[in-house]
Amino acid sequence: MDMFSRVQIGDLSSGRLDAEYYGLRYVDNAAKISGFGDVSTLENMRKSSVPIRRGIDMPDFVESNDAPLMVTIAAFGEPGVAFDGLKRVCKVQHQAFAGSHIKSGDLLVAMGGYAGKAAICPLDTPVANIGRHTARIVLDENKADVYYVWSFIRSKVGTLQFERYITGSVQAGINLADIRNIQISTPSASAQKYIGEKVRQAERLRAWASMVEKDINTFHVQFIPAQEKLNFDRKFRYVKSKKMTERFDAHFYPAVVEDYFEQEDMQPLLPLGKLANVFNGQTQPETTDGETCEQITVTNLSPSFVIKEPRTVVAPISKDRFTTQHDLLMCNAAHNKTYIGRDLTYCTSEQGLLPSTEVMIIRVNRELAPASYVRSYLSSKIGYVQIQSTIRGVTAHSYPVDVDTLEIPLPEMSDELKQRWYATDDLLVKAGTACSLASKLTKIAKLLVEALIEKPTLEDDFFAAQQALEAGDDSLDRALLERMTAEGIDGKGEPLFDDIDQLYDLLEQAKQALDDEDTMAEA
Repeated sequence: MDMFSRVQIGDLSSGRLDAEYYGLRYVDNAAKISGFGDVSTLENMRKSSVPIRRGIDMPDFVESNDAPLMVTIAAFGEPGVAFDGLKRVCKVQHQAFAGSHIKSGDLLVAMGGYAGKAAICPLDTPVANIGRHTARIVLDENKADVYYVWSFIRSKVGTLQFERYITGSVQAGINLADIRNIQISTPSASAQKYIGEKVRQAERLRAWASMVEKDINTFHVQFIPAQEKLNFDRKFRYVKSKKMTERFDAHFYPAVVEDYFEQEDMQPLLPLGKLANVFNGQTQPETTDGETCEQITVTNLSPSFVIKEPRTVVAPISKDRFTTQHDLLMCNAAHNKTYIGRDLTYCTSEQGLLPSTEVMIIRVNRELAPASYVRSYLSSKIGYVQIQSTIRGVTAHSYPVDVDTLEIPLPEMSDELKQRWYATDDLLVKAGTACSLASKLTKIAKLLVEALIEKPTLEDDFFAAQQALEAGDDSLDRALLERMTAEGIDGKGEPLFDDIDQLYDLLEQAKQALDDEDTMAEA
């Protein structure tokens, strides 16, 4: 926090006489924005017919599958919205708050909690509403590119501006009047489009990766014996002594698993310990000095691929716990035991990452089965029951020695199908790579905004690059991307992209696949 700041009387705002509002970094940031040249506000950028509104004050949640969804700030993505698992609100209340009905292309901005966090409603946005801590903004596309505005808000420049307007202590947030007055630097339409297009490209890569992942799982599911007729509520069973381990708790021997494996169409079974090497990670202290490595924790796990930035820690002497491509990663300890086995994250990085102690690594012998098949099986309902059965203790831990005993059905198939079966691993790696590149593209969009504010003459470069792209020439775009590091254009450190051709190839694959899907949907 800035300790001192001298403010002229003429620069004081009657609505804000607190010293924090006039902190040097906030004042300097505001000066950079206003000094850009063309500047607008969210209020002036919106469609004239759609006022900026916040959502429902006190949601009346209901248990009805056809009721509207309630989008929370926690569901905001980069930049989409995750609709899975959201609660639903009463239809009558939803209609009463018509001004906050969200639609595809709407910009959602957090007013409380994580003020300044933002999202853009995707094409498949269902009937939904927002809460009182979120503002809905419908931008006029003739005035601003919504993806550029999102990038501006989520950049360091935008974040500082939102921080400045936060008031309150118990429930800190930004009010609707201040949201309307948030200033946005407005370069030319082509420069905005150039920056916004990076986010749109990221969205296409994520959509394609999601489609590939679903197709792979569908392919594997055909080889997993059916589970629909099982009684998952059966509590009692007899266990033969030869099948018992040192575990004498009934929880370790779920009855439904026995029923499943006794089905007539059951395939040959193999204990996971003979199919894979199962072990835990190793937690290391954070540091920026000496020999370091990147560590991932449970916060980096997801239902798909590794997410978020790893932390930098002291490198261990031994490298035997680092990840390799195709590893499956799973949370092995949680206060809420339901988290264990809920997500099986597929590791696509060739660079070794060090999982923490709370992350279990399942390294499948891919000569026996594809890692993606094992993942699909363990992600099934019966697979989750098996993983949950390994949990020990009140604090809920799952240990490799117990996970090793889980039996996995291995299908028998023709050589032709087997070739396709094994090819799924590499395809899933490609999908994970697309997601990784998508994260870099959204990061670049924010960095481009920050660079533009620091050096307004870059607007000419962005304008020229976009004009060239529209003319079929990607050379200027490639040149800019090659200059990008985690610090910005020509910043310190390694380039964000070590293979621009790979990025362009995946963007083209994603575009073709999504275009084909749209064509089939229209047919």
